[in-house]
Amino acid sequence: MIWRLERATSSQVAEALAQPRGWAPSTVRTFLARMKDKGMLDADRVGKNWVYTATSDPTETRRSAWQSFAQTAFGSVGGALRFLARDAKLTRAQETRLLKMLGGLLLGLGVAATAYSVLAESPSATRLVAVPPLEAQPASGGLVQLEASDALRVARPEHAWATPLAAQELVALAERLRAGRPGAVLTVGDLSRRGGGRLMPHRTHRDGREADIPWPVDAQGDLLAPQAWELLQALSESGNIEAIVIDGELHEGIREAALASGATEQTLAPLLPESSAQATHPSRHVHVRFRSGGAS
Repeated sequence: MIWRLERATSSQVAEALAQPRGWAPSTVRTFLARMKDKGMLDADRVGKNWVYTATSDPTETRRSAWQSFAQTAFGSVGGALRFLARDAKLTRAQETRLLKMLGGLLLGLGVAATAYSVLAESPSATRLVAVPPLEAQPASGGLVQLEASDALRVARPEHAWATPLAAQELVALAERLRAGRPGAVLTVGDLSRRGGGRLMPHRTHRDGREADIPWPVDAQGDLLAPQAWELLQALSESGNIEAIVIDGELHEGIREAALASGATEQTLAPLLPESSAQATHPSRHVHVRFRSGGAS
């Protein structure tokens, strides 16, 4: 409210909050005093009134309040999101809204959980999962450079460093695609830089386990849904994928192509869940996160 009014007395804030919140003026004065003590507000004496102005950006203030609440009530932000995912008993509509709001964070924009179509213990596992903040997982070394071949194109060799397992899986993926469609070439976008660490402009891609694979498109840049479905099928055959991120806006076209090819709803469910997140800008690639450690 202070940010909306820019400058306000406690009476003005109380009047603005009386209808939606039902707060008494004394409650408002108490909260304003606490916010001032925490350095979130400045207060100037004007006549008989205190006039309050904000000292911080509203987004930063909300972030701080959210992190404090999550830490106090759930132990961490990740704990709060795990509660929402597993124990909050959200309705389907609430779940869908939550996933849409998280859509812009699918690639780990500083939070401890993201909405994933997960291929974890089995290909049928699809859920909202909590994962460690990816920026907190630098590579521990031992990355290898993914090499191009007749079946595999590397978009940027300087950003094509991967764990041995991830590199092995990408080569196998290219071979599966070519076996199913002779002449097919898999393009792999960013993985990690040599030695790992921050790879701009990504917030992920730090430890050699994540790969961006561009969607197959036609000359106009439109998605080739049948080939996209082939790619998802080939990915689902791997036993070493921890998570796949697919923009929900692309689901309908891929689903139609899959059903036309003979796929069943049971086959589609783990890869293209109905309550899927949609990013603000449709992603041009599928984001894949491989397991750590040896092959399973």
